[in-house]
Amino acid sequence: MVFSFAFVLLNGCALRERGGPIVPEPAEGRTIAVPDEKMSTVTSVHQPLWLSISHTPTYAFTAPAATGERKVKPVETPWAPAWDKEQIVRRLDQILQANGIASKNVRVRMIAHAVVASGWSQKIWNYNAWGVKQGGWEGSYYIMPTVEYDDAGNAVMLEHETWRSFNSWQEAIADFTSRIHPESDRPAWRAAHEFLTREKVSVAAAVGYWESLGAGNYYTATKFTGEKFARLCATVRSCLP
Repeated sequence: MVFSFAFVLLNGCALRERGGPIVPEPAEGRTIAVPDEKMSTVTSVHQPLWLSISHTPTYAFTAPAATGERKVKPVETPWAPAWDKEQIVRRLDQILQANGIASKNVRVRMIAHAVVASGWSQKIWNYNAWGVKQGGWEGSYYIMPTVEYDDAGNAVMLEHETWRSFNSWQEAIADFTSRIHPESDRPAWRAAHEFLTREKVSVAAAVGYWESLGAGNYYTATKFTGEKFARLCATVRSCLP
């Protein structure tokens, strides 16, 4: 049995941000973070904290072509040295820019999301930095245990969860942008895209993005609030030049 633990510390290179709730949709596959009592950290069991959705391209990308479902070996693909917050933030910022994410505000929110999913400890496999479950994905997948919360808030261990496997950062980012986009058939993803792409340093945008994902059952750890995500965004921003 393999377990990986990612610790998301909210007091990194800085702090700030804030917001309000959204109506939930039916679950399609959900994952988890386990916050501590003071909610000053988030522990994710296995890197993937976030979920499974549908495909439609957005930004400058087309979703990776389906190659037939096939199991592959999980291979660690960290993008920077573990626990080096500045390098983790700056390196992923460079990767996002190189793959067409031009807006700094969008990159900040995507980096914060990846940090929650993969942790400052860089627990990431097969370029799945945003911890996306296999769902309806027809491409390659890998198996890794995780923990989720049920509706009563009880932690449930899933020993053979399946996750999307990507061959490159380009594929992983294309998958992300194909799901969180303005023409999604899921209202929560459309709302998340609207908050994600706001061209303003905004507490409300960060909180709205995170809570929209929660409303769409992108994660099950509801104790990691939008306000905490907003503070993480501020930490990420403070690590950039």
